Amino acid sequence: MHILGWGYARPTVLLTGILTLLTGILSACVSLSPTPPHIVEGLRQSPEAWVVGAPKGLADPVVLNNKNFIWTIAPMPAGQEGAAFSRMTQKHVLASLWTLETEGGQTRGQLRCELPLNETAFDIEGMAFMPGGDILLAASRNGKLYAVDVKTCKQLREVQVGRPLVCIAIDATGGRVALGAADGSVGVYAWPFPEGGLEEGGLWEGLHADEVRALAFDKEGHLYSGGFDKRIVQWLLKEGEGGSRFILEKQKEFGFEGYVNDFSLDAMGKTLGIALSEAKAERTLEIHLREKRGEKEPVRPWDGGVLLNIETGEQKAFFAHRGTVTTAGISPDGQMLATGGFDKRILLHRQGEKTWERALGWSVRRLRFSPDGRYVWAAAWTPQNAQGKAGKPSALAYELLFGEDAFIHATPPLPPSAEDIAPAEEVAP
Repeated sequence: MHILGWGYARPTVLLTGILTLLTGILSACVSLSPTPPHIVEGLRQSPEAWVVGAPKGLADPVVLNNKNFIWTIAPMPAGQEGAAFSRMTQKHVLASLWTLETEGGQTRGQLRCELPLNETAFDIEGMAFMPGGDILLAASRNGKLYAVDVKTCKQLREVQVGRPLVCIAIDATGGRVALGAADGSVGVYAWPFPEGGLEEGGLWEGLHADEVRALAFDKEGHLYSGGFDKRIVQWLLKEGEGGSRFILEKQKEFGFEGYVNDFSLDAMGKTLGIALSEAKAERTLEIHLREKRGEKEPVRPWDGGVLLNIETGEQKAFFAHRGTVTTAGISPDGQMLATGGFDKRILLHRQGEKTWERALGWSVRRLRFSPDGRYVWAAAWTPQNAQGKAGKPSALAYELLFGEDAFIHATPPLPPSAEDIAPAEEVAP
């Protein structure tokens, strides 16, 4: 199947997956099978590297929250095992930062920082770290962008953008920040922002005909944007007047018959992982009542995850779900896709391999791989309760269990290990 020019791709639905129920899901401390030593050592030597290979399975999850509604996830940059969540309480939406710590074969989630950003009425669906991990940016539907100092857990800046913000992306240098809005506008600004803030309403209008759902930069600096207008567009960035805002020039466009609810980009910038559906990923009264009644989500042709080759427009695979698919997180090597949605399932796919399935108690909101490919971070729409009692898990981390055949992709290549170096031959005097 191909996507060529301005046309559409029609998937062949592949019904894959083996049902596996979660056990011990409410434990925040789980026993994990050891990661092969050569993987651990390789990642230690090269923090920018990632794991390549088919996982043998998934460890039981590390549960970080089971009381609140979680909007989104932002994994910490390469070399750091942790993530930021936007957590909704009765009064506020908070930035919640967690790290993973492993000792004696057990991994625990450690809460490092929590900071209220805005009132509950305005969702924070976009979060991203600066490359060094010292600053977290959060984009809110109240039209503001928040900058948080991760070390001190204090708000550095609050910038008024003037449009309801949905998503955010930061390029590899940390010098450019992209923002996507509910009205379909997109803007790219130089970081750090001017002291006076951003121009009111300074995003470029009309780039998308509906809400922008996701943004991503590749290593070459191209920006990808996609949303409810059923398109993903690749943009070339050109510096505008004054150098604070960039001009966007369209390079490629991919159209779909389903709504683009989410997408992510692999580390090499070659493959997109896309969440498509015949309905927008919105929490409507109809969806809420269907869940309350315990009804299954409908089976429809365009509800699934897609792996898309950016260079050729070829659709490499389509993985089906029941009902709306809200999220698609792609692995750094571009070979695996984690998808989730209103059917309350997380599916981990690898083309031509087994599909792993995990069931959650509520709709899946966001899935993302860690930069090294060892973990999948998950967020879910667990209902709020006034008593603060524990409910279904809403913020989790799954470790992928790799075998001895897995290897590390690193640039530049890792130095050879001791056993790879042949002993030098003795030279006669």
